[in-house]
Amino acid sequence: MRFWGLRVGMLIALLLAVSMLTFGAMNLLGDPLFNILGPVAGDTENPENLAKIQAAKEQFYLDRPLPERYVR
Repeated sequence: MRFWGLRVGMLIALLLAVSMLTFGAMNLLGDPLFNILGPVAGDTENPENLAKIQAAKEQFYLDRPLPERYVR
C-alpha cells in the first residue's frame, strides 16, 4: 500500500511540474496576445484594435498576475 501511495504522490508532483513548465514556456515565448490576435495586437494606434486587445486581455485573463492566470 505504501508503494502505491508513493507512486501516486510522485505522479501528482510530476504532473504539477509539467504543467508549470508548460505555462512558463508559453509565457516566455512572448506575449500570448500576439498568438491569439495576430497582427492586430501590434497595431495600438487604431481605437478599434485597442478595444479588441482589451477585450481579449479580459477574456483570456491576460490582465491578471501570473499566479492567478496559472490557476485559471
